[in-house]
Parts: sequence; structure tokens; C-alpha cells
Amino acid sequence: MSKILVIEDTELIRENLADILEFSGYEVYTAENGKIGVELAIKHLPDVILSDILMPVMSGYEVLETLRSNPSTFFIPFIFLSAKADRENIRHGMALGADDYITKPYKNDDLLASIKVRLEKTKNIREKADEKISQIRNVLSTSLPHEMLTPLNGINGFSQLLLNDLKDLEKDEIELMVRNIHNSGKRLNHLIDNYILYNQLNVLGKNYENLTSVKKSFIPSFKIHEISNDLKSEYNREIDIQTYDDELVLETNDILFSKIIFEILDNALKFSKKGIIQLKAYAKEDNFHITIRDEGRGMTEEQINSIEAFTQFDRDDYEQQGMGLGLCIVKTIINLIDGEFNIQSELEEFTEVNIGIPIISFS
Repeated sequence: MSKILVIEDTELIRENLADILEFSGYEVYTAENGKIGVELAIKHLPDVILSDILMPVMSGYEVLETLRSNPSTFFIPFIFLSAKADRENIRHGMALGADDYITKPYKNDDLLASIKVRLEKTKNIREKADEKISQIRNVLSTSLPHEMLTPLNGINGFSQLLLNDLKDLEKDEIELMVRNIHNSGKRLNHLIDNYILYNQLNVLGKNYENLTSVKKSFIPSFKIHEISNDLKSEYNREIDIQTYDDELVLETNDILFSKIIFEILDNALKFSKKGIIQLKAYAKEDNFHITIRDEGRGMTEEQINSIEAFTQFDRDDYEQQGMGLGLCIVKTIINLIDGEFNIQSELEEFTEVNIGIPIISFS
């Protein structure tokens, strides 16, 4: 049974609302002023709150502001009931975070319909949140241990072979094992770095600059070539690079810039088995633009719109590594610096990632 809190200082109206709602199958709590309403909201966490605006002790606006500042009541749908129906009051209520505004006198059907809409919306949000939480739990309980244990097993296994048979191994065999240990260590380090960075970015939000040193000029093309050469060697693939070679001061530092380039290029190489990866980078107006295109399996529009942490597409159909954090981290960084991020793709044809990073100044 859904719970409704009614905050109304006029006793007759308050009791009438309670009768209507109880008859419609809701559990109802009532408060004769805003202060009591806030206390009841925190105590009972109702599914919807109906509130008058002009009340003693605390106005409806003050009630809404108080509840929106409390994490436990922040998401509770809030509907104003008031005779104050002018545009300014409605705009003010909506600006504070109200979900609806019903003017007195109102029809019972309109009131119940509004409540039903808010409950359905909340239900849908909760279902999606529960689905995402379940997905994350599944990833953390299955994929995360696998992603960490796989490279760790490689490190332990090859190092044990070296310890046991070092005297009997040929030079090329030792080199192969050391290379495998090195690659496994890089994979494990990449996973841990991404996990830590993702959490830092989400905790710090707009204060993400605490992660960075003072922005300095650097040559983006140098970083691009440096990262590309490492990945070309690792994947034994070609990357066609066209870059802008001047020094720039970007709205991010060279460390996060390198992270952006690495994650997009690594994804392009990982999810395409043929063709040359194309990378173009150039300065235009107030942005440094980067375009990376591959001839891979592509993405659907739904997948592009669903890029988020711990999400990997078609994992059951393709053997792949990682936690689905790479593009999510790129997207998060770009959003934090008010840059540009978009993806164009066609299934089994290509994927093209376009990035725009604001330029602070030219050196």
C-alpha cells in the first residue's frame, strides 16, 4: 500500500483529502503545519507528499527545500496544492524541485491522476535502479574477481615456472614468460587504475581538478603518438595518425588527456579485428578535436546511449576483457570539463568517437 503525506493547515481540507485518499486505497498521514510535515516525512518516508503553500510555522516552499536537502527524502515526489495559481508561484515551486502543482479548487480525479503518475514514475525509476544495482552486484561478484584473478594467475604461473625451471629454459622461453608477466601486470594495473579513477571522478564531481596539477602547456600530438606506438606494438595493428603539433593549454592536464586517448584507442583496437585505425586531431576555434574511427563490430544507438560503468555489450557473444569502465571514464571527464563527446556507428561497419576538449589558451 502506497503512503501519502498530506500537509495542510485547514482542518476541513486536510480531513477531506485524507478521506479521498484512504477510500482510494492509500495509507495516509496528515500534518497541520510544515514543521510537523517535515518530521512525518523523515519518519515515515511516504511515496508522495501533498502540501499547501501558505501555512504557519513553515511554508510549503520551506518544507520542500528542507526535504530536498535531506538525502533520505530527496527523491520523494512532491505536489503543491494551493489557491496561488499565478505563473510566478508555479515557476518558483517548480524551481525548488516540485513534481506538480495543482490549484484549488481541484477535481478529485485530477488529484488522483497526478498521484498515480508520480507513483508510476517512481516505480519505473526504482525498477531501473534495482536492475542497475543488480547488474553492478553481478559484475562485482563475478567479472571483477575474474578480471583481477586472470592476470594475477598469469603473473603467479609464469613466475613460478621461471623459479622452478630457470636453469633449463632457453633465452627465448624466458623472454616469452617475462613478457607474459609484464602484460598481465599491465592489465591488472589498468583495471585497478580505472576503478580508482572512476570512483574519484564520481566523488569529486566538478571538483575533479583536485586530481590534477596546475594545467600546463603540452603538445597533444606527442602524447597521442606515444600512446599509439605502445598500443600498435601490443595489438600488432596499424594506426593512421594526423595530428596538430603546436603546444596547447587544454581544460584538462596531460595525465587525463592521456587517459582519454588510451581508452578510446584501446577500445577501437580491442573491438575491431581488421582495418587501420584512423586518428585525427586538430585545433579549431576554442576546442581541440579528436576523432578515432575503427572498422569493427559497431554499436547500436541504444548501446551508444547506454554507455555507463560496469556495462559491457554482447559479453556473452564476444570474449573480451575489462569492466566496461573505459568509455564511461572518458565520457565522465569530458562532461566535467564541458567538452564534446559523441559516437557515430553502424553495426558490422565502423565506430567513430568524436571528442572536443576546450582550449584555455595557445602557448
